[in-house]
Amino acid sequence: MLNLVVALPNPLLIRISVFLFAALTLCLLGYYLGVFLRLIVYKSKRPPLMNVPVSVIVYAKNDAISLEQTLPDIMAQEYENFEVIVVDDHSCDNTAVVMEEFQKKYANLKFLDMSSSVTNIKGRKYPLSLAIKVSAYEHLLFTQADCMPTSKYWLQRMVSRFSSKKQIVLGHTTYPQGRGLFNFLLHFDAFQVAMQYFSYAIARVPFMGLGQNLAYTKTLFLKNQGFSTHYHLRYGEDDLFINQVATKNNCAVEYSAEAQTVSTAIVTPASWLWDKRHHYTTRRTYKGKHRFLLDFYGILNPLFYLSLAFAIWMSWGNLLWLLIAIGIFVVKTAVMYIIFGLSAKKINEKGVIPYILAGDILFAFLNPALYIGSLFTKNK
Repeated sequence: MLNLVVALPNPLLIRISVFLFAALTLCLLGYYLGVFLRLIVYKSKRPPLMNVPVSVIVYAKNDAISLEQTLPDIMAQEYENFEVIVVDDHSCDNTAVVMEEFQKKYANLKFLDMSSSVTNIKGRKYPLSLAIKVSAYEHLLFTQADCMPTSKYWLQRMVSRFSSKKQIVLGHTTYPQGRGLFNFLLHFDAFQVAMQYFSYAIARVPFMGLGQNLAYTKTLFLKNQGFSTHYHLRYGEDDLFINQVATKNNCAVEYSAEAQTVSTAIVTPASWLWDKRHHYTTRRTYKGKHRFLLDFYGILNPLFYLSLAFAIWMSWGNLLWLLIAIGIFVVKTAVMYIIFGLSAKKINEKGVIPYILAGDILFAFLNPALYIGSLFTKNK
C-alpha cells in the first residue's frame, strides 16, 4: 500500500513569496501616497475671473446631429467675450446645412469648412491647426462636437485657471451615467486616466491632456511650431502635444463639476477598445520619464494581484504567513479605497466608488492587454 505524503511548501519559499508581495505593495503605496494623494489635498485658490476674450474651437466630423444637441449649450456660456469656431473635417453629412442655420442665430459663431481642402496629413491636427490660425484670440479652449458642457460656467471655469505663468489648463471629460458593466468600464477608465494626469500635473510632472476639454494659449502653440514635430502621426493632437510642451510651471488643472464636458457620442465596446489601443500607440512616443512612470505603475498592478495569489497559495498551510499576506492586502486595499474614493468624489466620478476594487482588478489586466495590442497598431 502506497503512503501518500503531501509536501508542504519550503518555509524559505513562503517567506520569499510574502516578501515579494509586500515589496510590490510598497511600490503601489508609493504611487498612491506620493502621486495620487496630491489630487486629494490640492487646494488652489481660484484666481479672479479673467475677462480675456476666448476662442472656443470645436472639432466636427459627420457630427450634424451632435452639433444640434451640444452647440446651443456652448453658445450659451456665461462669458462676456468669446467666439466659437466649428471646424468641419470633410463631413459627408449635412453639417454645413446645420451650421448655416446656427450662424444666422449667433454672431460670434464661425464655421471653417474644409470640404474643399486637400492634405496628406491624417487625423485632427491639420483641421485644428487651421482653426487656430483663423482664431481671433490668444486664449484657446478646445472640445469636440459630441461633447456637452456640464454647465453654463464651463468656459468661465476653464479660462479662470490661466495666468501669466499658466499657459495650459487640463479639464475632465466623462460619459453619461448609465447602467451595466460597459457603462461602469467607461466611467472607471475616465476616472483612472483623469486621476493620473491631474495628480501628475499637480506634482509638476504634467504628461497629457484630453482634446475634449483642454485649453492653451495661441502663443504656446505657435512658439512650439504647433503639431509639426508629429504631423506624421495620426493621433496625438491633444495628449502628445501637451506631453511635448507642458512644463512643471506652465500647467494648471480644472476638475470642478461645472467645468467638465460629457461625451454624447454613441460608444460601443469595439469603438472604446479601438480608442484605447490607439491611445497606447501615442503613449509610446511620450517623453522617457513619463513612459517609465506610467509603464511601471501599469506593470505593478497585475504583478500585485498575481503575487497575492502566489503568496496565499504558498502560505496556505502556514497560518502566520497567510495572515500576514492577507493583512498586507487589506491595508493596501483600504488605502486604495480612501485615495481613489476621495479622488473620484473630487472629480465628480462618485459612481465608481462602490466598485473600486473590482475596477482595479479588471483594469490591472485589461490595460496591459491593450498595451500589448497597441504594439501591433501603427499611429499613421
